[in-house]
Amino acid sequence: MALLLFDTSPVPYGACLVQMFLVFHLQIVESLLFTLMACDRYIAVIYPFRYPQLVTGRTVWAGILLSNIISGMAMTVYVIFVTELSFCRTNVLPYCFCDYATMVLVSCTENAKYLSLLSTTATTFGIGSLTIIFFSYSKIIYAALKISSSEGKGKVFNVLVTHLLVVLLFYLPLLTAFILPGLGVKLSTESYNTMVIIGTIAPPMFNPIVYSFRNKEIKNGIKKIFLRKRTIPEINNHM
Repeated sequence: MALLLFDTSPVPYGACLVQMFLVFHLQIVESLLFTLMACDRYIAVIYPFRYPQLVTGRTVWAGILLSNIISGMAMTVYVIFVTELSFCRTNVLPYCFCDYATMVLVSCTENAKYLSLLSTTATTFGIGSLTIIFFSYSKIIYAALKISSSEGKGKVFNVLVTHLLVVLLFYLPLLTAFILPGLGVKLSTESYNTMVIIGTIAPPMFNPIVYSFRNKEIKNGIKKIFLRKRTIPEINNHM
């Protein structure tokens, strides 16, 4: 059996499962990595002298490995549930990739457990991760307010703001898209597709841009470009 994406691109059923697994797996891993990054900043600010002993190459790789194992265990349940679905009405997915919720909605299998799994996973990895992230941020902000130098405060808040922008860009659309259907709230196909695409694609795209503004050389380069644009009209006016 093959599934069609937007009624134009046939995808073998096995390849569709692999695609769904990889997309969801990477989303869960990214959620866990955001949590680890928040813990990393927490240790760096609250326990700076213990940071080299606590955060080593071994602990970093252990965190990455653990994130993939946890995500793989969760995704095993998704794969089992998808194989239980029956596509008797249509095999056309109104989406740009093989998405779990879309497959459930177009299938003939009507059981609340399929969408409930999505909401439960999103709540566990989404709300749980956000709780840890905001807790660590609150502790960091409290510690930053005690810093006497304005430069030190600026560095801490600069790190927090850049990280928070990417975190919210990832969590807000995905949590809205995944949790609401499991609670019985129906989203239009366009709204659901847009939110999932934004949460999946936007954070990796904005990561280099957001974090680049923390680099002094890039900041100075941007300032020089704007200064040149300002000085050129002034020179032309004098001429």
